Amino acid sequence: MLKLTLGVLATFFWLVGLIILCIGIYAEVERQQNKTMDSFFIAPAVILLLLGVSMFTVSFAGMVGALRDNRLLLKVFKWTLVTVVVLQLIFIIVSLLCQNKVLLLFKANVREGIKHYYDDLDFKNILDRIQVKM
Repeated sequence: MLKLTLGVLATFFWLVGLIILCIGIYAEVERQQNKTMDSFFIAPAVILLLLGVSMFTVSFAGMVGALRDNRLLLKVFKWTLVTVVVLQLIFIIVSLLCQNKVLLLFKANVREGIKHYYDDLDFKNILDRIQVKM
């Protein structure tokens, strides 16, 4: 039963990772055609690409490991998930401890982005969305 559950969930997340990867590829092609966002690492398309590739790879290892009873792939899957959870906990703790610095950094970046509001289509859309929601 555990093998079946792990196999089904890993397959589901493998497909979700594939969908996110495809959306990231589409968004990156659109970003390159429109020449938006000069900074490469902040672009939402790049974040989607990295998330899709990592999710696809880790889920694929879990899926194949569960279906083939491959201990090595299951250990890689387990330790990758443990590492991600630990990194998330560290990020949460650091952000809570340095809340004022994070807020100041966020405000400085938003102010700098507002200066270049019309230069960056991605940032313009994100800022417009935030203003509509708030």
